[in-house]
Amino acid sequence: MMKCIKRCGMTLALLCCGGLFSALSAADFSKKSDDELIKLSGSVKAVDFPDYKIEIAKRIKQKSDKDAQVFKEELKAQYEKATENMKVKELREYRKATGEAMKKRVSTMSKKERKELGFCEVKDKKDKNAKKGKDCHKTCRF
Repeated sequence: MMKCIKRCGMTLALLCCGGLFSALSAADFSKKSDDELIKLSGSVKAVDFPDYKIEIAKRIKQKSDKDAQVFKEELKAQYEKATENMKVKELREYRKATGEAMKKRVSTMSKKERKELGFCEVKDKKDKNAKKGKDCHKTCRF
């Protein structure tokens, strides 16, 4: 009986530590500078991509139109530079993985959060009755 309690206690402790580690290992992009975010463009892991994309959307919203445009152009240039040596298959897999991660994250957001960030509601492609959002922004293309 005592062995079982010790074993269960040890298992619980390991699970707690594992959960804490995964929570601590999540990327916090809010502490990074614009230049650091630009350097990460095209090389962010798929699991971290939603947090990265959300931080980018927040930064763009805070900037003037001119500064936001420059920031987007720098992100795009770095993305192209980071992915230029990828094989087509690798690039497709990266885009698919980041897109799926983003869709999963957006589907958990409230309508208010999606609107504030400029993201569209995720619709099932098979749902023919779903209406396309008229307020859908370009940022919904993950």
